[in-house]
Amino acid sequence: MPADPHIYASKRLAHSYANYRPPIHRLVCERIATGIPGNRPFDSALDVGCGAGTSTAALLPIAKSVHGIDPYMEMIDAAKKTVPGASFACGQVERIPFGSGCFQLVTAAGCLNYTDTEAALLEIDRVLDPAGHLAVYDFSAGKSIPNDPQLSEQFSLFRQHFPSPLGYALNIEKLPYCKAHLEQTLYLEFDVEISMSGTEYIQYILGDAGVETALRSGASVVESEGLCSAIFNSVFENSRRNVIFSVQLAIARKYKSASARSE
Repeated sequence: MPADPHIYASKRLAHSYANYRPPIHRLVCERIATGIPGNRPFDSALDVGCGAGTSTAALLPIAKSVHGIDPYMEMIDAAKKTVPGASFACGQVERIPFGSGCFQLVTAAGCLNYTDTEAALLEIDRVLDPAGHLAVYDFSAGKSIPNDPQLSEQFSLFRQHFPSPLGYALNIEKLPYCKAHLEQTLYLEFDVEISMSGTEYIQYILGDAGVETALRSGASVVESEGLCSAIFNSVFENSRRNVIFSVQLAIARKYKSASARSE
């Protein structure tokens, strides 16, 4: 059962995603560019479930033409303001509003959790050109720092107050790529470290889906921000810390032949 995506129809969350997300997408897209053989930049790239555009912006250095789609206008409006180098449209992954064979690269960052996965992969296969690739990735919340258990402990306390929505977990290595005429060529798990101040971390964590769910259940923004500050301020103590984000990345390509498709 996919997670409920409707919390993302939120101007507050769109503002948070556009302004306070750590620069992980850029680091992942560098891995994508090196993980797919061929000359760079790609001619065309599509970011499905693009949110407020930070994942789309990360494609600009590696693709000549960059597009993003998202089901929610709140996110699309924020993306248009913050990423002028790309084009954006409202649309669902299961019904991509582009013609067949348009894109050399499609990326899906933390969004297939909210879709009919088989239908989404089939639609992505449709819009990929014959030599096209799909890159699916996601990353954990930043909940640890090197050689210090304090952030992990405080993050567990945060989750007691702001539980993750149900149905979010998705194993991107085990997605039904073959049913969509795609074959997986690469799977990586790696950590990235992002230097963050306490203020930056709290602004980032206020964009967590668990916080948005609590707000929709009646919690106030002021109270939630105060609680997050009380939980995490002692970790940072007016200094910057390297926060660890764990990344999963899978790359798949269109099958080369009908015989490969039957294997």
